[in-house]
Amino acid sequence: MQRAVIFSSLERYYGFAVAFVTTIVISRLLTPAEVGAFSVAMSLAGVAGGLREFGASSFLIRSVNMTKHHESCAFGLTLLLGGTLGVLMLVLAHPIAGFFGQGDVATLLQILSLNFFLLPLGTVNNALIQRAMRFDIVARISMIAVSLSFLVSVGLAWKGYGAYSLAWGAVALSGSSACLSVVWGPEAAIIRPHLRGAGELIRFGAQTSGLSLLLEISSRFPDFILGKLQNFGAAGLMSRAMGLAGNLNDLMLKGLAAVTLSFFSGIERDKGDVIQAHVRVATLVTGLGWPAFIGLAFFAEPITLALYGDQWLGIVWPLRILCLQFCCILPFSFQVQVVMAKDCMARQIKASILSVVIKVVCLNIAAHWGVIGVATGLLITQIASILISARMVWPALGVRWSDYWRGIRPNFLPLGVAVLSSSLALVVAEHQALSRTVLLLGFGPLAGLAVVGSYFLAGHPIARETRRIFVELRTKTP
Repeated sequence: MQRAVIFSSLERYYGFAVAFVTTIVISRLLTPAEVGAFSVAMSLAGVAGGLREFGASSFLIRSVNMTKHHESCAFGLTLLLGGTLGVLMLVLAHPIAGFFGQGDVATLLQILSLNFFLLPLGTVNNALIQRAMRFDIVARISMIAVSLSFLVSVGLAWKGYGAYSLAWGAVALSGSSACLSVVWGPEAAIIRPHLRGAGELIRFGAQTSGLSLLLEISSRFPDFILGKLQNFGAAGLMSRAMGLAGNLNDLMLKGLAAVTLSFFSGIERDKGDVIQAHVRVATLVTGLGWPAFIGLAFFAEPITLALYGDQWLGIVWPLRILCLQFCCILPFSFQVQVVMAKDCMARQIKASILSVVIKVVCLNIAAHWGVIGVATGLLITQIASILISARMVWPALGVRWSDYWRGIRPNFLPLGVAVLSSSLALVVAEHQALSRTVLLLGFGPLAGLAVVGSYFLAGHPIARETRRIFVELRTKTP
């Protein structure tokens, strides 16, 4: 597990660093409206992408008795769905663009449709690599693909291709990932696809793809509603605010996200306590995440100015609200992986349907107040989603509020230290009329050090885990 997390974290942190630099460069080269147009097109492609795999990867990763037959069925199903969705996107590109009143969306969708033809080629091998916990290979593939995508996106944006540069960067990412999975995967590059006897996979896929589709619609809906009811500039601002908060979330969680399904599924196969492992992970990610998001909320304005410039100042208050939303969801970040491992998908889908309905209604109302209204609506619907999950999903998992309370209770001290240190930094900076560079590079790290000190002074689980890792490393060192 530790080796997998190390390589997965290396991959995710490299991806985060490249995405962070890409965001900064692209924000200087493109306007909010251009970013908004791509965000709307990518959101539409993302919703369709929720159906593309039909749960094939998750099925292969968690399957107890996997055979070559399962691999062939998964390959056949993803080829069929990928090709069908790709053709549909090509056919519907212009009608969708007409709905939004923006012709560029059609061209963007046509470019992004290429992903549906490319990605199925590497689906099976990518799943087998993860099942074998070979996250060193996953990291190698991802780092090369992300680097290529960066070069394509920034290079084309520099040459004046606008929003199309981001679409071609996405295609470069998908194509290179698929090709490298075929080259470095554990199985033959080409296997015979078929659908005979795929009932087990289809039943599992119907549940997981339904859940994936709901989650995609839920996450992409702010772009849809702002692009329709406001304008693409507002959609671009919302996309950038969500991107910055999402980047911080990815920095902390993506190293674990790629591993947790395999990890929880392994515990479940061995008849272990998945809930105890889930709560332990929740303690660690919340202990890191709460102070980080509080710091981002307090320093939102100088960070925005330093990274993106004056044209993006409209994201400051939406970003602060989104930080509160992420703080709410952190303790439950990997609940879906637990649900998959324990095979409780039916309840999760029902809860997700209800949550998405509430979210759609709430955001349709909130969008009339612009980007701040949508950010506030996301916070409200996130709280509602947690309450719905507690009522409908937790009983099937055997988890209670007291379990999560036990997990998050040690994190209130670091949270308080983050609030106090960040507040003091801003007060001193304003009183002394310090530049944002001094504020970010001087007082920001000091606030972070105060939080780290609280971990060790209070004997926080993060401190204990850090000591344990160092002891193991010293023991293994010759």
